[in-house]
Amino acid sequence: MSKISVLINNYNYGKYVGEAIASVLSQKHPVFELIVVDDGSTDQSLEVIDSFHDDRMKTITKLNGGQLSAFNAGFLASSGEIICFLDADDMYQPGYLSAVDELFSKHSDCGCLMGRIEYFGLQSGSDMIYPDGFFGCNPFSVATRHVWRGTSTSAISMRRSIAETILPCSDNETFWKTRADDLLVWGTDLVCANKYCFSNPSVKYRVHDNNYFFGKQTSPEDYRKRRAAAVQFCSWIMEKNHLKLTHLMEIENRNGNLKFSDRLLSWLKAGKSRMLSFPEWIKCGVILLRGIFTRRHHNIEHVRSFP
Repeated sequence: MSKISVLINNYNYGKYVGEAIASVLSQKHPVFELIVVDDGSTDQSLEVIDSFHDDRMKTITKLNGGQLSAFNAGFLASSGEIICFLDADDMYQPGYLSAVDELFSKHSDCGCLMGRIEYFGLQSGSDMIYPDGFFGCNPFSVATRHVWRGTSTSAISMRRSIAETILPCSDNETFWKTRADDLLVWGTDLVCANKYCFSNPSVKYRVHDNNYFFGKQTSPEDYRKRRAAAVQFCSWIMEKNHLKLTHLMEIENRNGNLKFSDRLLSWLKAGKSRMLSFPEWIKCGVILLRGIFTRRHHNIEHVRSFP
């Protein structure tokens, strides 16, 4: 049985954060800690947070810095072998932490777990459905095309050894005040952490009038900025962890869930952008061809990427 650290990031969600905290403290898993990071709220958040008295709960207050800075602060204060993330306006379903621990214990190769989210509030239904079980990783395509294949903050958990390769992340921290969960998805792929999935809804995602990103349209200018920030982050992770594109191609050929045509596009993008020397690019091409008939596990049609 593993100790689990749950990190709640909160900014001015005083009317919701109490439900998020209660959904964690009511979990039956016997060994967990809850770390609530209040990111400089100016509403009643601290009063709500302070109304809870539980030895398993720790509160961190800081100046407003955004979601990534809250991830950093919470992770540095954590001690669990498994790290779970939860936005302050969302909730865990009963039994979630026990199910997370069971899956990580059963699958030693699982580095990151993605749950399926269930919308409530102003919208009902579920997010895109990934197949149950092994999902693999796409490190080469993330490095070259910044493919996004994951889920929202509250449905992400990972082994501490994987989290340590990503967090704390000070790279462009100011930019990632919102949607820093993208970095968790990209980062775990880049360091070749195999993902597994829950197909049953395990996290409740609240849709309301004040979601920071859900339902918002991205302007062309913001899109360009986000693409540039993605490039910077991926470069930072690769440098930090001494990653080579040839190795990432080998891992993706073996454990990836993209079709060959998608992997081919990633290889062409690497050559066009001169991300590696010509001999290394050719070597990646040979590796790619060796996997031409590879259809490992699932081919999912929904791929988000920055072209």
